[in-house]
Amino acid sequence: MWRLLTISFLLLNHSSDVLGALYGPTSNVKVLNGDAFKKAISSEGVAIVEFYAEWCGHCKAFAKHVDEAAKILKNVIPVIAVDDATLSSQYNVKGYPTVKIFQGENKTPDVVEYNGARTSQDLVKFAMKTLNRYIKQKAEPNDAKPKKGKESRNGRVVELTDSNFSKLVLSDEASQWLVMFYAPWCGHCRQLEPEWTRMSSISKDAKIGRVDCTVNTNLTAQFGIKGYPTIKLLNQGPKSASNAITYQGPRNANDILEFAKTHFHNIGPPLFVESTQDLEKYCSGPLCILAFLPQNDHLNQNLEIMTSAIKDNSRLPFKFCYTLANEHPQWESTLGLESFPAVVGLNVAKGIFSLLQTGFSERNLSTFVKTILSGKASAGILPGKLNDSANPRCEDL
Repeated sequence: MWRLLTISFLLLNHSSDVLGALYGPTSNVKVLNGDAFKKAISSEGVAIVEFYAEWCGHCKAFAKHVDEAAKILKNVIPVIAVDDATLSSQYNVKGYPTVKIFQGENKTPDVVEYNGARTSQDLVKFAMKTLNRYIKQKAEPNDAKPKKGKESRNGRVVELTDSNFSKLVLSDEASQWLVMFYAPWCGHCRQLEPEWTRMSSISKDAKIGRVDCTVNTNLTAQFGIKGYPTIKLLNQGPKSASNAITYQGPRNANDILEFAKTHFHNIGPPLFVESTQDLEKYCSGPLCILAFLPQNDHLNQNLEIMTSAIKDNSRLPFKFCYTLANEHPQWESTLGLESFPAVVGLNVAKGIFSLLQTGFSERNLSTFVKTILSGKASAGILPGKLNDSANPRCEDL
């Protein structure tokens, strides 16, 4: 038998030991605070939560509807009121009364804000609808649910969930992410799906993911999703719902990727290159800045110089890379490098390169980049293809 879902109406004030004044001892609304509340919402099921304050006139008017809803839902869905200012802050309450729905079977349930009418009838309808959806999800076979943390059957479109979003997206400061928030029943979402899939196969920089809002209600609330599909860009660097950028242009792969490109910024550190496969990945379009750095006591200092130069040129859509001097003699010979550190601007696809003629410094690197972009840099044609050298290095002889 299903465990009863819990509806918690959190009534915020600084009292934590006595019953709230709006709900007396004969009320069907239970008053809980602190650990008692946390224990209640961590149990199996759903909790619908209203935050209020004793001094709030709207809350006093709403209380009779909460009480009536609790009476109707008695022995079906318990209604709980919590008077706790700490919980108000924890759950980001901006005004009173605020109703939120908690859903989950652990100590960190999903949370979605309720924006319906403040009547007992609407509260009951909302509660029962949530209950029915929860039961349907519980009854769904495991193999019918999306795989967690795996790429979907559509290729590189990553299925993002309440449980993996932080690890895969928010913690990935080095990458751009384009995320589609959708509902399976949404016709516009189904129309966008082929473009979203195609985008995942042609995107060179942005990672592509999607969130099923009917299942991942915490993310839906966190990002303030009001309609489907909603496309969010999370740029390189620290990521959060507050700095995500909403895309509002045409829903096709090329336009969406162009939007991401206009917001691109490089944050470093430089990428390590150790094979021609890496060169093709990072230096084929439009170009890369490739440094050959000696393996000595100055290596970390030189990498810091490159990282600073990256930050100075963060909006440029190309990679800053490095490899170790004397590790690739064929590359060095083809590029005409004789002393290190050495830096080249390289486009493998077009077979062209430009050599930094000045000393290795943050200022000179930034000047070199600007010279290339202005078209004033002296460019040469690669005399041959860059290959992974099979010849032994001097220290191997």
